[in-house]
Amino acid sequence: MDSRAEHFLNTDHSTHAREWTETQRLTALARYFVPGSLCETDFHDLLALAAELCAAPAAALHLITAEQQHCPTAVGADRATVPRNGTASAWAIEQAESLVLLQADRLPDGVELPRLADGTPAASYAAAVLRTADGLPLGTLCVLDREPRVLDADAGRRLQSLGRQAMAQLELLRDRHIIDSVIDHAVITLDLQGRITSWNEGAHRILSTTAAAPRRSSWKAKPSPACCSTPPAKASIPSTAAAP
Repeated sequence: MDSRAEHFLNTDHSTHAREWTETQRLTALARYFVPGSLCETDFHDLLALAAELCAAPAAALHLITAEQQHCPTAVGADRATVPRNGTASAWAIEQAESLVLLQADRLPDGVELPRLADGTPAASYAAAVLRTADGLPLGTLCVLDREPRVLDADAGRRLQSLGRQAMAQLELLRDRHIIDSVIDHAVITLDLQGRITSWNEGAHRILSTTAAAPRRSSWKAKPSPACCSTPPAKASIPSTAAAP
């Protein structure tokens, strides 16, 4: 067993003093996620890669709300929404470490490991905690195995890297929802060659009723599909090309 993994598994984490409040964490989470706001395909490839790189049969994205653990997408793992109390990922976000390792034969009191897609409880769990730039934990990207084992150091670093990618994806989706929710202003994004890559509903409404608007077929882009109907809570609009 890797020495750092053994140290984590043998350390008492019950007295960890967190540097954030649950109110702060839930306020941050609401900017990225409300139940039903993420599509299953948004993170599927990332989870498949996590399972492959960690040689695990299952991977899942868990987001922890006030009362529940949500699993917007998973590969080989159960996606059911469950009460947060007693879940491994709800316990993991309370820890100071960015990589959390658990085994079925040495679990903290009251904690249960997630289940695989066939309903079998996992025997081992490794999770990268998803944190905002302010250090507020939203959930985990985790891999599960049927056998009790611990990730080696290289696999742990890969999982943490993929966790950062998942957080970056949440940031992009949040910004996309914010832009799409604006209907009184046209927001158009361009690539480095000055070509339009996407536009929001406000741009469609404003430019389609303007005599000087270019024909839609000449824009060489299509708006992002609204795969889910419930956007996260509005926040301040990021800097981007905009026309009043």
